[in-house]
Amino acid sequence: MSTALSLRPNSDDLWSDAVAQLNEELRTIIDFDRLEKQVIVSELLKQANIAIQHCKDKAWTLQRKKSGETVIVRDVLGKVVKWIDHFKQIGDIVVQYNPGHAALPWAGVRFLLEIATKDLRIFASVVENIPSIAELICRSALIEELLLRSLSPTADELRQALVLLYVRVMDYLARARTYFLQRTAKRVLKSLSLATSDLDESFHAIAGAQENVDRCFDLASVQANLERHEELKSILASFQAPLNRWNEQLTKITDDLDTKKRTEVLRWLSAEPYLQHHQQAKEGVLEGTGKWLLSDPVFLKWKGESASSILWLHGIPGSGKTKLVSAVVEETLGAYRDNRGPQSPPPAYFYCSRNPAELGRSDPGEILASIARQLSCLEPGHPLLQPTVAEYRKREREAFADKSLRLQESRDLILQLAKYYPVVIIIIDALDECNPATRCQFLKAMESILRDSSSLVKIFVSSRDDQDIVYKLQEYPNLELSSDRNRGDIAKFVESETNSMIESGAMLRYSTSKEELRQRIIKEVTNGAHGMFRWATLQLQALCDLNSDAAVRERIGRLPPTLENLYQESLEKLDNYQAEADRKYARYALGWLLCARRKLKSDEFLTAVSIAVPSGGRLTKEQVLKLCHNFVIFDQALDIFRFAHLSVREFLEKQAAFASSLTNAWAAEACLLTLIGRADDDSPTHLPSEWKDPLDRNNRMASYANIYWAPHCQAAASQRSRSQLKKLLSDFMLSRITPQSPFFQWTMQLNNLPWDMDFGLRQRLQDCHCTLQPSPMFTACAFDIPEVIQQDNTGLDDDSLRNATDKSCLYIAATYGSCGVLDILVAINSVEITEEVVKAAAGNLGNGKEVMALLLKKRGDDIEITEEVVKAVAGNYGKEVMALLLEKRGDDIEITEEVVKTAARNSRNGKEVMALLLEKRGDDIEITEEVVKTAAGNSRNGKEVMALLLEKRGNDIEITEEVVKTAAGNSRNGKEVMALLLEKRGNDIEITEEVVKAAAGNWGSGKEVMALLLEKRGDDIEITEEVVKAAAGNYGKEVMALLLEKRGDDIEITEEVVKATAGNYGKEVMALLLEKRGDDIVITEEVVKAAAGNWESGKEVMAFLLEKRGDDIEITEEVVKAAAGNWWSGKEVMALLLEKRGDDIEITEEVVKAVAGNYGKEVMALLLEKRGDDIEITEEVVKAAAGNLESGKEVMALLLKKRGDDIEITEEVVKAVAGNSRNGKEVMALLLEKRGDDIEITEEVVKAVAGNEGNGEKIMAFLLCQRLSSIRASIKEEVYLTASACGQLAVLKLLSRHLSHCPIKEEWVATAKFYIAVKDGNVRSIKNFLDEGIYPDTANVRGETPLWISAAKGNTAVVDILLKTWKVNINARSISGRSPIFLPSARGFDRIVTMLIDAGARVDFVDEEGQTAISMARKHGHCRIVDLLDRQESKEEDCRSVDNKEGMSETGRENQLTNNFVERSTTRSCGQVSWALGTVSALALLLFVGLQGLLKN
Repeated sequence: MSTALSLRPNSDDLWSDAVAQLNEELRTIIDFDRLEKQVIVSELLKQANIAIQHCKDKAWTLQRKKSGETVIVRDVLGKVVKWIDHFKQIGDIVVQYNPGHAALPWAGVRFLLEIATKDLRIFASVVENIPSIAELICRSALIEELLLRSLSPTADELRQALVLLYVRVMDYLARARTYFLQRTAKRVLKSLSLATSDLDESFHAIAGAQENVDRCFDLASVQANLERHEELKSILASFQAPLNRWNEQLTKITDDLDTKKRTEVLRWLSAEPYLQHHQQAKEGVLEGTGKWLLSDPVFLKWKGESASSILWLHGIPGSGKTKLVSAVVEETLGAYRDNRGPQSPPPAYFYCSRNPAELGRSDPGEILASIARQLSCLEPGHPLLQPTVAEYRKREREAFADKSLRLQESRDLILQLAKYYPVVIIIIDALDECNPATRCQFLKAMESILRDSSSLVKIFVSSRDDQDIVYKLQEYPNLELSSDRNRGDIAKFVESETNSMIESGAMLRYSTSKEELRQRIIKEVTNGAHGMFRWATLQLQALCDLNSDAAVRERIGRLPPTLENLYQESLEKLDNYQAEADRKYARYALGWLLCARRKLKSDEFLTAVSIAVPSGGRLTKEQVLKLCHNFVIFDQALDIFRFAHLSVREFLEKQAAFASSLTNAWAAEACLLTLIGRADDDSPTHLPSEWKDPLDRNNRMASYANIYWAPHCQAAASQRSRSQLKKLLSDFMLSRITPQSPFFQWTMQLNNLPWDMDFGLRQRLQDCHCTLQPSPMFTACAFDIPEVIQQDNTGLDDDSLRNATDKSCLYIAATYGSCGVLDILVAINSVEITEEVVKAAAGNLGNGKEVMALLLKKRGDDIEITEEVVKAVAGNYGKEVMALLLEKRGDDIEITEEVVKTAARNSRNGKEVMALLLEKRGDDIEITEEVVKTAAGNSRNGKEVMALLLEKRGNDIEITEEVVKTAAGNSRNGKEVMALLLEKRGNDIEITEEVVKAAAGNWGSGKEVMALLLEKRGDDIEITEEVVKAAAGNYGKEVMALLLEKRGDDIEITEEVVKATAGNYGKEVMALLLEKRGDDIVITEEVVKAAAGNWESGKEVMAFLLEKRGDDIEITEEVVKAAAGNWWSGKEVMALLLEKRGDDIEITEEVVKAVAGNYGKEVMALLLEKRGDDIEITEEVVKAAAGNLESGKEVMALLLKKRGDDIEITEEVVKAVAGNSRNGKEVMALLLEKRGDDIEITEEVVKAVAGNEGNGEKIMAFLLCQRLSSIRASIKEEVYLTASACGQLAVLKLLSRHLSHCPIKEEWVATAKFYIAVKDGNVRSIKNFLDEGIYPDTANVRGETPLWISAAKGNTAVVDILLKTWKVNINARSISGRSPIFLPSARGFDRIVTMLIDAGARVDFVDEEGQTAISMARKHGHCRIVDLLDRQESKEEDCRSVDNKEGMSETGRENQLTNNFVERSTTRSCGQVSWALGTVSALALLLFVGLQGLLKN
């Protein structure tokens, strides 16, 4: 800044003039601790930056009283800092010689900032005013400088206007000071009416004074002075720049994932190609269009203010909303890609589309998932943020990584990701194209993101004026896209398109008046468009079809006024094609675009359309575009055909010629022709010769037809009676089925369905599969094609027809709501209406009421309404089925606790179902603790269900510790449920340690719940070690940061806490603890072991510890063993340890075993390279490699290559290979190839193969092929028994085919099938086998009995059946030392644990790893099970004490337990006792127990 510009006379002090004009009372109030301006500004800047950091740490927000909008305080203060920086740029132009000049208002700003940030709730409106005052001081300083240079006669008027403005500012600051210094009680009372207070009126007066300054500024002609001073011009330009909302920490994120894994995580979140959709949207946008929107005051205010809000752009169809949205996306992307450095993070955006081929683009869940994906990293290829990685790993660990997030889960993830961004910008185009039935959920989710995010959130939405959207968004800032707003854009578009068409010769090619007609076309089309780009496009395209100038003039004179008129005109052209083939091609092309179930690539689409005309050959892309006129365009980027605009689809859907049933019939015909055309030459069904031209054997439609022929047939409805579709369907499904027939070959494809297809359709198709002879009945039932059942109902009358998963046709029809088929099936009196069928109908989410009504009407007398049925109804998404049952069969229905719990758990309609039950059957309903707990844990609408229960039955409800714990641990609804409980029943609630632990460990809403508890009941809360451990183990650092901030003095960072932190899902909590409490933290061996064993983030945490505290860390054998035993991320941890501390590591046999058994060859190779001389390759090491499930072949090959001379292939090694359930065949093949002469296939080896449930069939087939002669003698009855006990039916069949000396016994086959039924949870088959006398307690090679397996899987029904046989050992232990109660305890199956305890299960067994059932339950946080086991253990201790006194041995105690079990079983079911007495084994057991009693007496 030049010196000349900074010189100012002392006498011209406008701020002092303003103070002088205040009344005496206000002048005496002004005392802002005057300091030199430079000191004031520097202190203010420092204070603002400190406040910003506090805001960031505490996530400070404000709620505007009128609108309810959330204001992000951090962003408000960021604006203050911006204006302080600008003022520093201006320098001392105004206040060079007067210490009090302008320092006075800045001192006032400092005072406001200091006071207001002490109590944001009371001074909310004042906080938002501070940036405005700061901006005013800056701008006025610049105006003053320009004023001095002005010779305009109106300059004095400007000077007076400035003084008046300063008076208003000082008046506001003085009144604010008065207000703040009043007594607290008075201030709080007065804050209730702050909106109408003198203080607010004083601030509003500033705006009027500012308008007067602006008017005088224009009159004073000081703009010329500004043009002469480049420095001032530059400063003024910087005033207009948006606030920099960038966080440099975003560029420093790491995730320790390779590119492949990142891609896998992102595709799991969302596979929607949002980048391609944006490229498609911005195509054809003319330079300069859309600028009106980007400079509109409403848009600028939405973009610039510190409140989270939605801006809604709405207008008529075809008005260019999508192009404008693409301009907004580009503008926000530009702010991120600014060459001076990012100004704000990139936006997350989504272009909705109503298209059955792209269902994800209209699904609210998919839309939010795509937003979450984009927020997961700054841009493609960059590291992923921790919440996304943690969520994926959590699901991967639980084996749910193939399941996409639900809408609420995506919302929660977005809220977690938002914490990493200063501002989150979300842009949604065409919200009206989102599914109307569910978009209300999307809007609710958007509003909750606005409300709950601790970061600033800006949401831009475009849509038409659909009423539900209007209702929801009308109160938000909005811009209506009217013709006056986008007329300029329309004019540019029409001119550009007209010129382009004329230049290309498409328009006015033969005209003799081109220029005259060109100008007239531009004028008339622009005037007639009324804001609709689509209308203008169609008019211009229609003009291209005209040849003479007279025709053009005539057309211009009578332009069709609406889009509907234009589309009708175009459709008539298609209908008037001379050739039937052209008409058919055009109809089929439009029909396919209307009904296709996924996007068809151009090759697929062209084949599909070509099928319309037999022997017509294959169409080209150009032919299709010509035939479809202006209805269809080709998207080069996506390689797909699509409608030119949504309005095309909407128009065609109204036309009878394109009814859904008709277009689906065309598609079904094409699919069936494709499938029949693929059949072998000797198939009983042949394709007519005329169709073979467009359908060669390499038909590109095959993959589509495999999946979607049946859905298209179902949607064809009445059109299935059309002659061609009817014949094709009959040929395909009802012709003789042979291995060569089309239907048989199609069913063989059902095992290879793509994993990324719609889950519901995938399940439906798999239910069409039959392991024996394929039957079209299952397909007819799954897709409601009753014609097939009418023509052939073989096997239906005796219920013997079952699919691959043992489901009946009736069950499948009820599951999928196939009412047409159901109507036929229930008319067959011999078809049994089982409980499972009624449950399937009750749980049908689509048309359950219709299905249930049909069953009750046709077969009501045969239907028993069991508890399980009523539970299924209570869990249904709507209350309609429950209302129907209560109306029709109310007397038969018992509303049990389990039913009420199911209603309370219902995550979509729990409140409605519960309200119905209370209204209709309230007297029968007991609101137990379990019911209230279930409501408290409902993650979607727990608050609503709980509020209903408290309102209707509050007097019956006891708010126990378990209820409060459940609410505190509710990951999505926790804060709301807890707030409700505290509000309604606060006096009854005790905040125990267990409650606080549950809140601290709540991964979804832990911070919010904990903050609520500390705010409302802080005095009652003790922050114990267990609480801190729970916070340390939580997914993010937010809960721990909150506890350290609020209660840091009460928190001791113990070794257990640091261990929990080291085992966390990322390094954030550890970094926080080391930063805040590093001096208190000792990195012990146990801590390092916890980091080494961390499944999720082991490498990340270990690397952090080595970096920060490496000198304190000793890498012991236990640490290396922990890393080696970490099967998830241990490979990376071990590689890190070898790289960083390889010389310090002692390589024991246990370490080498763990590496050989758990990792790929890379870690073993690194180990051999770094420490080869220290490594002995023992038999145990080779066994571990042989059993390596993931990389056995690679590790074994490496060992044989590097250390082959040291390796002996013993029988134990070969047994380990034989038992390898994933790649045993490959390892066996390697050993036989490399060391075949050393290998003997013994009986023990063959038994290991027979018991290998994962890979046994392949290994056995390989051995029988390679070593049949040598192993024949090894295959004895024990091998068959092992195979049957492990359900290895395929192995038994293999042995039967290759060996005749030991025929397979029926009992072996039955045992194998029983085992398979138990694993699958097939209740019907299990009951049948038990009725036939199968022995139910045969253990597999791992010592696991059917009871053990079903209990581990959580299959309550199977456990119940097996216990009631009284033939199972409830305490049978596997080879790992675990009894049936272990895994249910670890996995939270409390009902099964209760059943086992009631049956006499012991809880004191210790497995080979030193764990008990109770320790496993405690480890996994299953508190209810811990309580159950604790009580049982106490009882057992009491029994042992009594037994010891009586001298009873352990064997005697077990006999007593058996006696107790029989007594309990007898008491539980007297009717079953008589049945049991009819069996020999039960009688023998009773006699034995009786004899024991006699001997004892």
